[in-house]
Amino acid sequence: MAPSVADIVMDSDESDDELIDEEYQSFYEFLNSHFPIVNEVNLNLIETHIQTDHRYKNLVIDIMSEVKSDKLKVSVEIIMRTLIDDVLLKTYSYHNGRVESIPKNFYELNLSDIVFESLIGQPQYENSFNEIEKEVKAYILQAEQRYNQENKK
Repeated sequence: MAPSVADIVMDSDESDDELIDEEYQSFYEFLNSHFPIVNEVNLNLIETHIQTDHRYKNLVIDIMSEVKSDKLKVSVEIIMRTLIDDVLLKTYSYHNGRVESIPKNFYELNLSDIVFESLIGQPQYENSFNEIEKEVKAYILQAEQRYNQENKK
């Protein structure tokens, strides 16, 4: 099971809790109740919300921007794992997924914008679009394998 959004972006240090105002705290709770997305119905709801509510989109980007790692691959994995479950992700390709078996493109989702904007907003990745894209593609390609391994247990 994926860790909560708050677990990912916050240390266990009590002083961090004090830095998050009530609005952010309730937003963390909202995120934890809606992510990771596990089905198309919830994905469509979140997609609409991201598209119509820029404040919501910016808050999600801000929180995902708190994911920091020295390695881009790790940052991409944490953000993707937080936002979308492999049970749903395995039904997507990154781009050019117009083949009969995988007709849906992750790249076309507003959720894709969240991933890219949260990383490109970090100084160490601001000029790394191609590298981010490569890691996102790799993560999506491995979704079915991760899902199958997780469900063997």
